[in-house]
Amino acid sequence: MSNEEKPEIQGESFLVTALEAGTRVDLFLNERLDWNSRGRIKEGIKLGSIKVNREVVKPSYKIREGDQVDVLSEPPPPEDFLLPEDLPLEILHEDASILVINKEPFIPVHPGAGHRTGTLANAFAHHFQQLSDVAGPLRPGIVHRLDRDTTGVLCVAKTNRAHYSMTSQFHDREVSKTYTAIAEGVMEFDEYVVDKPIGRHPKNPIKMAIVDHGRASYTRFEVVERFNNFTLVRCFPKSGRTHQIRVHLESLKHPIACDRLYGRRHRITFGDLASLAAGDPANRKLLDRQALHATTLGFTHPLTGESVVYEAPLASDMQAFLDALRETRRGS
Repeated sequence: MSNEEKPEIQGESFLVTALEAGTRVDLFLNERLDWNSRGRIKEGIKLGSIKVNREVVKPSYKIREGDQVDVLSEPPPPEDFLLPEDLPLEILHEDASILVINKEPFIPVHPGAGHRTGTLANAFAHHFQQLSDVAGPLRPGIVHRLDRDTTGVLCVAKTNRAHYSMTSQFHDREVSKTYTAIAEGVMEFDEYVVDKPIGRHPKNPIKMAIVDHGRASYTRFEVVERFNNFTLVRCFPKSGRTHQIRVHLESLKHPIACDRLYGRRHRITFGDLASLAAGDPANRKLLDRQALHATTLGFTHPLTGESVVYEAPLASDMQAFLDALRETRRGS
């Protein structure tokens, strides 16, 4: 979870049919998944990242018609070396089980196509000797994700026990998430609920869209403050689909400001506002990334069992944009 964007590792669920009943669960998943490793499937079952009807079973368990088989974590990417990099991290909390940071903008969470360095994973590899290895060598400790340009609270697992606890909580929707966004246009109502399925865009593979065959997705929005042509909104995603908040706001005709995929413009300058502060040139940049921030993250601590909530202060560029919007409104 939003993780937003991809705010959590995206799991998979399978419903057993009559024809599949009686098969060992590890063999069943070996046919369904593209992991190319029955050994990894067995390990996942034993460690609890793969469950049947939300219960831990043995790899030899014979599935029955109607069973739901949940895979709580993705297979790791191909084995590769992760280059440790001394990149700055703003740590909000750290203990023996977890690490909570305030993610900066313009940094991917882990390596991917086109970026093998300069990610949070590279920074984690440099700063911490022990992190969970459940998600593979390129994703140490990573249990959920935020988009490259989204800022805010991100939780990292130091141990495999903590990793499985966190992925299970994300999967079962036991994690509470609050995001702050600045949307384009003036939103009319004080509250909106979007309950629409999200899947891959039928014509653009890098985008997500509301599609009939998509995965169930639910977001509640609360309007906090209105400006000239913009709205400050608080977002409460119940699910954690890729780009969920961005897609749901775009479906309301109020995309996030500076959203390069779903919005109307890629950057905002002082000249885009109704008036200029004294001495500010019209072309001076205010914002050039999506105005989306993961504000709070609440969950059950994997070691203590306590309910915890962590909060990240608004990123400086979003705060500067808000200040300019308020100044413009006062001067209008």
